Amino acid sequence: MKKKDGTKSTKPVKDLNEEESIAHYNAIMIEDLRSTIRTELEGLHSKMDSFERRMGSFETRMDSLDAKMDKQCGLLHTAIRCNADGIRELSAKMDRIIDRVNDHEERISQIEKVS
Repeated sequence: MKKKDGTKSTKPVKDLNEEESIAHYNAIMIEDLRSTIRTELEGLHSKMDSFERRMGSFETRMDSLDAKMDKQCGLLHTAIRCNADGIRELSAKMDRIIDRVNDHEERISQIEKVS
């Protein structure tokens, strides 16, 4: 137990008076509280380290998924552009076919007029 001046007392616990006994009890409780706080802080640090490792793993997975999504979006964009080019080509071919059909219809109607 510590004296009022901060030094340790060498008096046996059984010889303490009431005030010294209360101070001794308080010192023991404070030391127990300190020990409990240290233990809790160590547990907290352990949990924080675990959380940081898990977050690092999560961030790595998210970066990987982000890269995959970028690649897939690029492929999709390329496919859409190719399809758009294909649609334009088909539209041009359809326009030529429609023009030819219209020409044939005109010829047929001219032939029908002559006959």
